[in-house]
Amino acid sequence: MPTLNEKLDEIAELLARDLGFGPLSTLDATTCAEISAEAVDATEAWSEAEVESVEPLEAKTDLQRLLVQYRDIEEAILDARDADLSDDGS
Repeated sequence: MPTLNEKLDEIAELLARDLGFGPLSTLDATTCAEISAEAVDATEAWSEAEVESVEPLEAKTDLQRLLVQYRDIEEAILDARDADLSDDGS
């Protein structure tokens, strides 16, 4: 399973491409930072939308599919931490 950082990098790469910038590796540091911040904002917005939605959100775009994958990784990490905590408390 990819890490959160790896998935966030994928999201940033997709955003850069969709915005017409091309690969992140070809961009200056300032632009990379701005796109990375946009990627973080997108993950937070998706998480908030999931919480606020009555119905499960349907991923219809490539970006949304990556956001779902990011959220799945977050959930797996939280589940593992919860399991570790419950094991330690026994």
